Amino acid sequence: MISDNHLSSLFPHPKVHEQQLRVMECLLDCIEQGGVSVIESPTGTGKTLMLLSACLHYLLYADDSSISDNYETEPEWMRKFRRQANANANPVKPAKKKTAVDKLLSIDIFETSKEAKTVFDVLLDAKNANPNSKWKIVYASRTHTQIAQVIREWRRFDQNYTFGLKAKALGGRSQLCINENVKKSDDPGEACVDLLQSNEEENQCPYFAKEKSVGNVEALSGEFQSKLIIDIEDAVEMGRTHRACPYYTLKHVPATLTVLPYSLLFGFGEANPVDSSASTIEIDANTIVILDEAHNLVDWINEEQSATVLAKDLQLTVDALNAYTEKYGKRLSGHSLAMCQQLLFTLGNILRFMLNPPCDVDVNVNVLPFMQSTNIDTINLSRLVRFVRESKLSFKLKIEDKYLLLRICKFLDKLSEQSANGTVLVRDGGADKDDVSELEYINLNPSIRLMPIVEKAKAVILAGGTMTPESDLIDALFPSMSVAFHSFPHVISNDRFIVNILTHGPCGREIDLRMANRHDDSTWREVAMAVNNLMRITPRGMCVFFASFSLLEAALESWHRIGFKFNEGKQMFVEERNKPIEDLLRAYSKCANGLLLAVIGGRLSEGVNLNDDLCRTLVIVGVPYLNKHDLKTKLRHSTGASLHNAAMRKVNQTMGRCLRHAHDYANIVLIDSRYADCVNSLPKWMAPCLRVNKTFGELLLRTKEFFKTMQ
Repeated sequence: MISDNHLSSLFPHPKVHEQQLRVMECLLDCIEQGGVSVIESPTGTGKTLMLLSACLHYLLYADDSSISDNYETEPEWMRKFRRQANANANPVKPAKKKTAVDKLLSIDIFETSKEAKTVFDVLLDAKNANPNSKWKIVYASRTHTQIAQVIREWRRFDQNYTFGLKAKALGGRSQLCINENVKKSDDPGEACVDLLQSNEEENQCPYFAKEKSVGNVEALSGEFQSKLIIDIEDAVEMGRTHRACPYYTLKHVPATLTVLPYSLLFGFGEANPVDSSASTIEIDANTIVILDEAHNLVDWINEEQSATVLAKDLQLTVDALNAYTEKYGKRLSGHSLAMCQQLLFTLGNILRFMLNPPCDVDVNVNVLPFMQSTNIDTINLSRLVRFVRESKLSFKLKIEDKYLLLRICKFLDKLSEQSANGTVLVRDGGADKDDVSELEYINLNPSIRLMPIVEKAKAVILAGGTMTPESDLIDALFPSMSVAFHSFPHVISNDRFIVNILTHGPCGREIDLRMANRHDDSTWREVAMAVNNLMRITPRGMCVFFASFSLLEAALESWHRIGFKFNEGKQMFVEERNKPIEDLLRAYSKCANGLLLAVIGGRLSEGVNLNDDLCRTLVIVGVPYLNKHDLKTKLRHSTGASLHNAAMRKVNQTMGRCLRHAHDYANIVLIDSRYADCVNSLPKWMAPCLRVNKTFGELLLRTKEFFKTMQ
């Protein structure tokens, strides 16, 4: 049994809250028991630190059977000795089983000569070096910003506690590549692979050439191995100093903690000459996998597994391929000519399907029937895609976009699986409803990429601040598994926040913002009056999040139409579509008494801390339901419960922006009569402070009293 004092000893804060101790205890139990666990700890509770601290405890003490409640009574020198002994015990032996990395190093384009050492030998030596801990942590998150935060938190641990446990952050080529020509290309992944496959010295990457870069890569690998913590920025700087590729070199440096994006863990988005879907991260029975921000995981996997092809792109490619075969057909080998003809047949038949669809538009067609209707069910699509990649055919066609054929091949690659896990959406041609403008392969089973990891790892932990409602998320990812779900309260006390649901505006009119009412000026007047009155009594910053950009735009248009003027006491800032938020957030932060209008699902609703005076009142306008009539939505959310749960997770995530630490305080207001029926879908820890207000007057009085107590 590990005591609370023992748990608190490594936590890099002078004070550990009771809730944080309970979360760390739960995490240790989940790791010990193995399998899959889902942990919900509200945003602002130090979730990342808790995850890392619990994992660090397991790394240091997992094999020490003598740990007890009296452990902390031992002298400090003895405690450090025991920790060091545990950390150095049981080194990992090189894996006997061939991994994706081994396969990558053994294919023809990476063959080494017997006389010369190549960069691939260097990396293999580094990969097989004995690391300093039996256990490994693979910590995955969605964005580069979130990954950087994990490394920053790891640095906060006392170096005496890490005992040489190496940590590294991995990124994609867009973050780690130092070849400017590759970074500037339309598809850096494909451009990189093209350089690796080249046998011509002048066309090879100067930072990763097969033989001439050996010394540089070896020096870079050595410096990487000498560092305890390597973040992406450090790796890039060191790569430039040594004129060696940090992207490939860093992958093969052994580390106890590897922090990486989802895309690298699952093998998405990183072109690989062997297998475009293969992950280069080795998972085994000594690996603890942490999937942070896991409330986004289902949607993320589904989108990454999708592939789209446009009729205009197919036409362009077919024309270019016809021209190519007519001009060079006699020079091509028999095999190459046959493959080009097969490709023409495949793309031509899919294009004819789109121009003269044999089925209704705006429907989905299962993969095998689609292939049969296009007469491509007898074509080996995997071999066809492999030919396109190996022959670099995409770069030989007279098309301005040199990567167009490769993107089309992604669609063919999905079809090649002929799996019931996906379907093909047939979309109409806009003004001409008889044509099909777009085909999209969509994934219907996000678990297929996750289950291989679950089967190999010691434990898989899904963590997030807003996993509730959790039922459909667990069902989608683990349809046939028993999964433990744990939800914990916030570190903030109940007297430091209130949650209000507003069903009627100041004039007594019901506020119902479903699609049919979104252009009703009288409804928007009620919303404007409510927001304006809350502005008057809110000290410092106030943030209003709308359910969508279209809802925000409808509100602004209506307020302009009716000539509504807001209280001039707060300067207004508005989030805009497809525009960066950095300057907007910087200006709003400097204002310190502003009104920020933003969007749920926009960049300000996740990963941004609106703590303290940045947001003393947070308002959510409307419920962010997906369009239930959209075909993709229907397929991925077949029930009303699933649609509802997806919307409420977004709401719960947004509400967490304003409560970031134990001493913070905020007033949260949900404006839409439909929220009265959503009480059970809100976070359980908010329940004691939640009220459904019958009138706006009740809400206003409660808000005034709350802010009075906080002064």
